[in-house]
Amino acid sequence: MIRQFYPEEWPVYKGLRLAALTEAPNAFGSTVAAESGRSDADWQDFLNQGINCSNSMPLLALHNGKAAGLAWGKMDSLSSNPSPNISQETAYLYRMWVHPDYRGLGIARQLMAAFKTWAISCGATVLALDVAIDNSGAYHLYRAFGFNDAGQPTPLRQGSQLQVQPMVCQLA
Repeated sequence: MIRQFYPEEWPVYKGLRLAALTEAPNAFGSTVAAESGRSDADWQDFLNQGINCSNSMPLLALHNGKAAGLAWGKMDSLSSNPSPNISQETAYLYRMWVHPDYRGLGIARQLMAAFKTWAISCGATVLALDVAIDNSGAYHLYRAFGFNDAGQPTPLRQGSQLQVQPMVCQLA
């Protein structure tokens, strides 16, 4: 089951996010060291802001009632359009992660489908994300959802030798 987080689930969000950063440190722009210092109030505020923002969608994946993964969608308008009079609405996917105990059950595909459905309902014409170059499983998942490489790889975070590949999916 995929659904939006509820405000009172900030400890679940915190646990999943820190687990993701610990288990896959080379897949995210942030680090466990940077985020583990946040106060509980900061975690609660961050999730509440996402839930209460019309252009944001924090998604929770549940398997048999247990937290199994997360993803975060956010809408934005592209400012680099060829025509300044045409606005392409872009939905960005961030923080996508499935706990290793639940991989292979289709949860990542369900998160992607929920993200895409939400983005379309918000009027998105483009989906975008960055994927770590060495994460072939995620790369192939995104390709299966219609994403293509968009430009050259960039550093994962400032000062990092790790690279991410920007990807986009044009919606009909």
